[in-house]
Amino acid sequence: MRRFIVLIVTVSLIACESDVTPQRNNGINLTGLWAYSAPKLSEAGGSTCSRTGLALGLTQADTVLIGSTSGSTWDCVGPTGISTTGPRPSYQIRNGRVRGDSVWFDLETEDMHQVGTVHGDSMSGVATQLIRLSNPTRIVTLMGPFTAGRQP
Repeated sequence: MRRFIVLIVTVSLIACESDVTPQRNNGINLTGLWAYSAPKLSEAGGSTCSRTGLALGLTQADTVLIGSTSGSTWDCVGPTGISTTGPRPSYQIRNGRVRGDSVWFDLETEDMHQVGTVHGDSMSGVATQLIRLSNPTRIVTLMGPFTAGRQP
């Protein structure tokens, strides 16, 4: 009986150890320059926005993804038809992870969260972005597809 208990405890410890081992990224390495686009983000109130021209400079170490962005244009049209266009600031890539062919990261804060799948030299997924719109002034959550392609 004692050997049986020792065997169960040993098997349980091995099982727990394997649960905490980080999942590898299947050889995927996202380090490099990527061109990001989120051409159709929308919210229930009728606003639609697009983010184009965003360059992602990514650095990956095992499953951790960090980096920064540069250049971006943000175009929004509110439910009243009033549009807002303009350049956006640079952001830090935060909370980035790669697991298998899945990727997720934030542009500066959790308010701009991206979740997607890597396909060789491209990735695609869903962007969720909390932003402040004017006319009328309000904070909205935009959602929609994003794509990114590795640049030479």
